[in-house]
Amino acid sequence: MSRPMKKHQKLDDMNSSSQTTGRGTTISGIEDDSSCCIIQIENPIYSPKRLKKSAGGQSCCIFRVPHTLFQANETAYKPKIVSIGPYHHCDGEVDKDHLQMIQEHKQRYLAFFLSKTNQKDVHMTHLREAVSVMEERIRGSYSEDLKFDREKLIDMMVLDGCFILTLLIVVSKKSTWRINYADDPIFTLRWILPTV
Repeated sequence: MSRPMKKHQKLDDMNSSSQTTGRGTTISGIEDDSSCCIIQIENPIYSPKRLKKSAGGQSCCIFRVPHTLFQANETAYKPKIVSIGPYHHCDGEVDKDHLQMIQEHKQRYLAFFLSKTNQKDVHMTHLREAVSVMEERIRGSYSEDLKFDREKLIDMMVLDGCFILTLLIVVSKKSTWRINYADDPIFTLRWILPTV
């Protein structure tokens, strides 16, 4: 039976045999030539949620704001009007009620987008297929494991993507796409568009 590690035990005092803590965690000490010790903790129950193994990979490019920066100015890093993507997705969550206003308008923008693309024979099924073939790449772009199932993630990406594209196309005014500005609160309420 392995002896438990003492709280202040020096790493170089450990031998190369494995030791088991009382909780099923195995700690292995491996000495190298410079008498430094590497500790490897293996626990099949524990799996990091905030920074997955592939976070260091080339495809990973979307991270949460580090906690220390977030604490310095929480309001700077929380969405105020619109949520885009899975990290700030709002789906009836009470603490994200303030994001529901634009969430409802995303559906309208998706319908508008489809009304324009249907003329070119591009339908919702085409958009969903285009996103579904990229699902693995999308998931690999995030530093955390996403809690959404395949269908929910695809729907979210299509909805958010069409909202962003429609908004950019309409605002650029270089397109034939026109929204009735008088009936669109995103354009009639002066404070919304700059904050989106």
